[in-house]
Amino acid sequence: MDGRSLIAPGEEGNAGDVLVSADYFRAMSIPIVKGRAFTEHDNESATPVMVVSHSFARRYFKDGDAIGRRVRVNEHGVLTCCSSPAPVDGVWREIVGVVGDITQANLDEPPSITMYRPYLQIVEHDMFFVSRVWSGVDGPRTAAAIQRELRAIDATKEWWPIRTMERVMDESETIRLRRFVLILLGIFASLALVLAGVGLYGVMAYFVVERRREIGIRVALGATRAAILEQVLFEAMRLVIIGLVLGCLAAQALTRTVSSMLFGITATDPLTYVTVAIALGAVALLASYFPARRAGQLDPVVALGDS
Repeated sequence: MDGRSLIAPGEEGNAGDVLVSADYFRAMSIPIVKGRAFTEHDNESATPVMVVSHSFARRYFKDGDAIGRRVRVNEHGVLTCCSSPAPVDGVWREIVGVVGDITQANLDEPPSITMYRPYLQIVEHDMFFVSRVWSGVDGPRTAAAIQRELRAIDATKEWWPIRTMERVMDESETIRLRRFVLILLGIFASLALVLAGVGLYGVMAYFVVERRREIGIRVALGATRAAILEQVLFEAMRLVIIGLVLGCLAAQALTRTVSSMLFGITATDPLTYVTVAIALGAVALLASYFPARRAGQLDPVVALGDS
């Protein structure tokens, strides 16, 4: 770093080094936090430049302002991956932009501390070409056009197959393992929801049978069927609310286990809790409605006679 002593390997953590073109950040939807992205003018005849990730700026600059600072990258060993018409090793590069953090390898790791260099100043021999399309219809058409152009460049070369970003993510080991575990959890949770609904239905049906005499007397004294229905549903929903409160507390206690399987949301995501509570309440209300309706339609003469 300009104005600082040499940072030894491993002293403050390693930084990833990615060589990209001018439109890489736009194609990958990586936001420009400060400064600018690369342009086609950042070539071998221009001033050596660099763009760094937000985490890079926070770690290596106390004020977090990396724009205009200079960094010198000392390459260890001979470069075999890349070539450049200008010197590379030990060249001072000015930081012209700061971009948002991304995860490079897998979702289990924290966002990468990354520095980006323009490929017009140092060209990597094996690079990936990313094309962004705006609809699902354009995807296959664009892929076919790219394949034609690549074959026109060199028909003998074995080009890598074109894959969608969705497929790249789906084939990630991190995603596949988590998806399998979460699908199993989702199946068990669905079964538990069905069993809870059946159990609540049984409890409320038993509640109506046990209180047939009381309900019959209430109806005989003038209680309306709507009032009986409301009372039974109130008793049921009181149990449901108690269960939801206890369930939310138990879920909070299990957040450490669940958080290891989640990406992009927290284990205490409010929207998830509200959605689940509404879904459970709807199932409970449906399971309680039929016993409550039966209670509202109870004939007081039959009820008192059975007792």
